[in-house]
Amino acid sequence: MKDKKCKKIISRILDGNGFYIAVIVCFSIIAVNGYFTLNHNKKPNNEEASKHEMNVVIDPPELGTEITGTPVIQPTPKPTAKPDTQNKTASVASVKDDVQESVPREFKLVLGMNLNITKEYSGNTLVYSQTLDDWRIHNGIDVSAKVGDKVFAGFDGVVEDITTDPILGITIVIDHNNGYKSVYANLSSDEMVKKGQSVKQGDVISGVGTSAIGETMESTHLHIEVIKNGEHINPTDVIAGA
Repeated sequence: MKDKKCKKIISRILDGNGFYIAVIVCFSIIAVNGYFTLNHNKKPNNEEASKHEMNVVIDPPELGTEITGTPVIQPTPKPTAKPDTQNKTASVASVKDDVQESVPREFKLVLGMNLNITKEYSGNTLVYSQTLDDWRIHNGIDVSAKVGDKVFAGFDGVVEDITTDPILGITIVIDHNNGYKSVYANLSSDEMVKKGQSVKQGDVISGVGTSAIGETMESTHLHIEVIKNGEHINPTDVIAGA
């Protein structure tokens, strides 16, 4: 009996409002399908976008490989310290000093006195000696000076010898370690420097004297000779200001 009553009630509802109920059900189904469809479409898009964001090319791809995504360009890091230009400058300066030291210094004798030459270098020509009354070679020059005038080393070197020559008197020989030697004679003292002593240009090595017995007839002077590679040369060739 209950089943029959229920069927009658449902039949009445469907007879009067069945059309509207069917319409509502259809719209509900469409709405539900649309919701799921939209969510389904959005999810892949988000995943695709995420893939694009993570797809960063770091290493250069091989030839023929398709490049995908947007490469990230890393900024160039700033230098943490200034270039050490001071050390570079010091290095350059050191190189320049080495170059200068390797270039031989021009050999010039600086006597520190007026070059009033009273007797010239004769070379291979014989000249007359008033004191000895004979003809002989004069291997140097005589420069006018006063007794006691200082005699300076004309160039850097080492005192090679200190002797008392029977003709030229007290004589000092300086080896300049470049093939040149300078000889200073008619000196007043042999005690201001020692044999083997290093001297610099301008150092006082003695004074002008009267020890040259073979030149006593001549005016007071400093006798100077220059030897190059074992041979005497004209001193005026290497004396500054001559």
